[in-house]
Amino acid sequence: NATNHSHGQDATNNEHLVIFNGLRKLAAATTVDANGALALTDFDLAISRLGKYGVKKSDLIVLASIDASASIRGFSQVETLDTYGPRATVMTGEVLKLRGMAVIETDKMPTRVGYGGDTRTNSTGIRSSSVATNTQTELLIVNKNSPIIAVPADANNALSIEMENFPGLDRKHLWAREDIGFNVRYADAIVRIINITPLS
Repeated sequence: NATNHSHGQDATNNEHLVIFNGLRKLAAATTVDANGALALTDFDLAISRLGKYGVKKSDLIVLASIDASASIRGFSQVETLDTYGPRATVMTGEVLKLRGMAVIETDKMPTRVGYGGDTRTNSTGIRSSSVATNTQTELLIVNKNSPIIAVPADANNALSIEMENFPGLDRKHLWAREDIGFNVRYADAIVRIINITPLS
């Protein structure tokens, strides 16, 4: 949200979706501290902390930063498209599997080169004002049944576009209004793995 978004929310950084608490903010399962290079044991511990939400691995999605994805690709346990079939398409965003979980690489997680440049965090998973301490990355493991994107009961109200005429200027303006909400059903179905040292 605007309070802990890497850029905050102001006249320059006004992405409307930061008004919602995101998955990182809503994650309630006990955080795993990698305390250095990412290891398979970090994934095993994170899955155990999901409890009943971590039992069915096909329901779990790993949302990995660009930096964390680079580490994951180095694991010999990674299953790629040629080993698990044609489901990993551009349509799903899924590029590989690890421990039966789909891994999706995103620049929306703290990373060296992502949306807005370097958005890495410090060892506690927070974007610090002491920029020199922001050297780490992270990832999330999410039970896909938890996130909710809500629209109004009347779907016609989800997106409305209105037109305003300016005949004197020979111009028409379109005004769009989007009515959505975001939350999670089970906050303890989301776990963070923080304090991951990116590959150098």
